[in-house]
Amino acid sequence: MKKESITSEIKLRIKSFQGKHCIYRERELYIHSKISLIKIEDWGVWITLKDLNSSGFTGQLRSQPETDIWKVGASWEVFSVLPQKWGATYVGWTIYFEPDLVKGVCNYAETLIKLDYKQRQKHLRNCIHHLLTKKSFLYIKK
Repeated sequence: MKKESITSEIKLRIKSFQGKHCIYRERELYIHSKISLIKIEDWGVWITLKDLNSSGFTGQLRSQPETDIWKVGASWEVFSVLPQKWGATYVGWTIYFEPDLVKGVCNYAETLIKLDYKQRQKHLRNCIHHLLTKKSFLYIKK
C-alpha cells in the first residue's frame, strides 16, 4: 500500500479493528489474540496484540514467552490491508480477522493440545488454509 493512497477513510477502517479477536501468524507461531491498540503514523502502523492463551496454539509452547502483550509494525509500503486479513510483506506476519475463521481455528486448536510444536504448527497452517479456500465458509450471508 503506497503512503499516498492512505486516506482518512482507510485509517478509520484500520482503527475500527481495535478490540477484535484474531489469529496472529508469524512463521510457525500461531496465537489467538486480541488487538489492544492500533497506532497510525505517517510512516506506517503499530499494532499491539494480547495473547489470549487459548488452548492448542503454538504460542503456548514458546520456550520463553516474554509477555502476553507485544507490538508489530509495518510501513505503508509493505502493509497489506484486506477485509479478512492484514499482512506485512518481507516482515513475515499475518493477522486473520474473519470471525468464522477465528472461531473455527480456535475450536480446532483445542483438539491439538497433546501434539508437539511442529505438529501443532502444521495442523494450524492446514486448518487456516482450508478455511480460507472454502469460499462458502468465508462468505456466508446471514
